[in-house]
Amino acid sequence: MNRQEYHGAIAQAVKACTGCKVEKPLSEFYPHKTGRFGRRPRCKSCLNRERLEAYANAEAPTQADLHRLFRYDGRHLWWRERPSSNFDMSRPAGSIRSDGYRRICVSSRFYLAHRLIWVFHFGVWPKYEIDHINHDRDDNRIENLRNTKENDLNRSPYKNNSSGFIGVSWHKCDKRWQARISVNGKQIHLGNFTRKEDAIQARKEAERKFGFHPNHGS
Repeated sequence: MNRQEYHGAIAQAVKACTGCKVEKPLSEFYPHKTGRFGRRPRCKSCLNRERLEAYANAEAPTQADLHRLFRYDGRHLWWRERPSSNFDMSRPAGSIRSDGYRRICVSSRFYLAHRLIWVFHFGVWPKYEIDHINHDRDDNRIENLRNTKENDLNRSPYKNNSSGFIGVSWHKCDKRWQARISVNGKQIHLGNFTRKEDAIQARKEAERKFGFHPNHGS
């Protein structure tokens, strides 16, 4: 039997799912990990639904849970015991996402590492977003983390920022430099200026007034 005939035979064979009690083709069942013991008893739809329900109903870990599962070296969390047989215990817990944040899977649910470290240290879940003061998203030293209502307090300039300074941009219609600042989700207009330096100065004064971090806009 060639490969095409083999897969055709599998597609035609059916079995009853122990979850939904419906007979389905074997292709609708995940194989066992080793592949030597046939297909799993519940179909893909039932297993995926159970996983989603488990994820939605999973309780967030407490400080005691995190102390039991991890040790904290001042920057990263490390598993106290190997979470899976193929995990490399010489590396910090979790993996780095494409956006630079480290995430860790706890009880089948993913959490951002810096949020877990906040709970590990303070015992409560952060009310707002966690801000990395030095902009290094994998630098999870507790002194580098701050619970701010909005990360605008310590955001880097966007790549397409025309002035190179956050909150200051060139207004094409007026042909002047415009300064603004976002506080508690509201945009505050600081004025239009002929010189870019004056717009930057207005922005800096507003940052001091509203308590923005000194590194903001650098």
